[in-house]
Order: sequence, then structure tokens, then C-alpha cells
Amino acid sequence: MPLHLILEEVYIYWSSIVIVTLFFGTSNAIVSFFKRKFFKTFDLRLFLFGLIFSYIQLFIGLTLYLISPKFNLWYKFSVIKVIENKEVRFFLLEYPLTNLLMVFLVTVGWSLSQFTVDSRKKFLRIGIFYGLGLMILIYRAIKLKSM
Repeated sequence: MPLHLILEEVYIYWSSIVIVTLFFGTSNAIVSFFKRKFFKTFDLRLFLFGLIFSYIQLFIGLTLYLISPKFNLWYKFSVIKVIENKEVRFFLLEYPLTNLLMVFLVTVGWSLSQFTVDSRKKFLRIGIFYGLGLMILIYRAIKLKSM
């Protein structure tokens, strides 16, 4: 079995883990924000797991992107043809860029939460940015299933 097929399976399952982790992190942040809870060790660990799992997904995704046979389409087509072809554009441009954007948003949410001492502000910042990252992942998963 080729390596890229094994890595695709790992990536699919890992993406599911990231979606679940970000969902629990976002919902915990929103509920804690409205209930005015204090930021505890459990919250820190939950949000940190979301950040770590997102970075692992980025690493797996970039590795898969570079060893996939679809990457060779960059050499086969010009940039204009890649942009014009809907399926090729999705796999060569949109898919990796949405992954990078999701990790960027999660990182921004984590970093902004570290600059404040107020628990409500921490939960608000993490809830917003982790939620945006989660929405991007869900959008990408829906778009992938429709292709």
C-alpha cells in the first residue's frame, strides 16, 4: 500500500479528532464565558490539546500534500489552469490554505488568551478564534464530501 494512501487515512481520522477537540474547546469557552467561571487547569489543558492537535494535523497535511500524486499536477498544469480547474484548485490551493488559516486562527486565539489575566477575556478570545477555526474545518469537510 502506498505511503500517501496510509497517510490519507491517518489524516482523515486526525481531522476528526481535531474537529471534536475544537468543538469541546469552543463550547467550553462559550459556556464558561457566559457562566462567568474562572480559568482553571482543565481549561488550559483542553485548549492546549486543541492547539497541539491542530499543529499535528498541519504537519500531517503538509506531508501528505508534498508526497501526494496530486502535487505533481503543479508541474503538469500552469498556475492559470490550476485556478480554472475546480477540483485541482481545491486540492492544490484551497485545501492546504484552509488548513493553514485554521491553525493560524487557533494560534491567535491561544496567544491572545495568554496576554490577559481576566478569565472572561480568555474564554471570549479562545471561543471566538477556536470557533472560527472549527467553522473552517467543518466547511472544508462539507466541501470535500460534495466533490
